[in-house]
Amino acid sequence: MTIDVNAMEAMAAMATGQTGHTGHQDEMQMQRIRVRALALNFFDVVQRLGIMPTHVAGHQIPKPLGGHDFAGSSNEEIFGMGATMSQSISHDSHPQLVALRPRNLTALEAASLPTVSLTVSMAFDFAQVTHGEILLIHAAAGGVGLAAISAARRLGAQLMATAGSAKKMCSLRSRGLLQIASSRDGQAFLSDIY
Repeated sequence: MTIDVNAMEAMAAMATGQTGHTGHQDEMQMQRIRVRALALNFFDVVQRLGIMPTHVAGHQIPKPLGGHDFAGSSNEEIFGMGATMSQSISHDSHPQLVALRPRNLTALEAASLPTVSLTVSMAFDFAQVTHGEILLIHAAAGGVGLAAISAARRLGAQLMATAGSAKKMCSLRSRGLLQIASSRDGQAFLSDIY
């Protein structure tokens, strides 16, 4: 799947509270959402498998809620995040976390975008990424990496990337990236980047 610029913009709008809905926000909160697709992120899966520690550096890790990222329908086709989206019909639709689903995305594709897109949006905002800057995107073949590539290209940033296997490096080259280094071998990284 190619990360769509319209989907990235919809996710950025979610992050800033610009939902794209024309209705009154209180009405949107009360509408029922028919959930069509859910996505779990890696953190959810690791915790469900029971292989995640309960504490890291003395801090308790919260239990997964699951089912946060979704695509569904209310009056329109939508996607976003919600705390109780693991149900087939939910009333949880906080307006800042719902956006109109781009028409070129299936429900499954849209459900996979909120966490990765919001991660990229927040990271780019924090770093104040601008046109012409050089960005090194680690694990660029993964969900967050691909979303970061799309956002960086939209901003006009220059890209360098890492990947953990030859197959992933080849995939990134097929997407037009030229500077790709190993994320597994420090010496190879240095020779590939410098």
